Amino acid sequence: MKSGFIELKNTILFYTLVPAAMLLWHSCDKEPGPEEEEEVITTLTVTLVPQGAGDPVTLKFYDQDGIGAIEPTQTTSGPLAAHTVYEAALALFNESETPPANIIEEIEEEKGDHIFCYTPQHVNITIDDFNKDSNNMNVGITSRWTTGEASSGTVQIALRHQPGTKTGDCPGSGSTDIDVTFQVEIK
Repeated sequence: MKSGFIELKNTILFYTLVPAAMLLWHSCDKEPGPEEEEEVITTLTVTLVPQGAGDPVTLKFYDQDGIGAIEPTQTTSGPLAAHTVYEAALALFNESETPPANIIEEIEEEKGDHIFCYTPQHVNITIDDFNKDSNNMNVGITSRWTTGEASSGTVQIALRHQPGTKTGDCPGSGSTDIDVTFQVEIK
C-alpha cells in the first residue's frame, strides 16, 4: 500500500511540475518585444478638390498640445457643392515637433496595419476609398467624396491602428490613433 501511495504521489508531482516547468521555460525563452509607441497627432487636414470647376474645400482639426488641456479647434473653408465629385487627400502632422513630423509618411510605410474609417451622418455624401495596402484592403489616405442633394450633417474620420489584425472593415479591431467629427454642409 505504501508503494502505491508513493507511486500516486510521484504521478501527481510529475503532472503538476512538468507543465509548470514547461510554462516557465517557454515564458523565459522569449525576449519582450518593443512596445508600439503611440503617435502624437496634432493636425488632421482633409483637402477636397472638385473634379472640373470649383474651389477646393479644406477641413482642418488642430490640437496644439495633443491630448492635453488646450481644447482643439476645427475649421471648414466652406460648403461642398451638391452633385459634385471631390478627390480627397489627408494630411496628418505632429506639429509639437520641430520640424513637424509627417505622420502620413509613417502610415504609408505601415499601411498594412492602418485604416481610415469614414462615417457620414445625415449628409448626402458617399465616400469611396481608393488607397489600398498590399493585401488590397482599404487604407483611406486618399478617397473620393461624391455629394448628392443639399444637406448638412457630419463626417467622422477615425484612424485605426490594427497591427496583425487588419481585415479592411471599419472600425474593426485595434486601437484608435485619432477620431475627429467634422460638421459638413452641402449647398
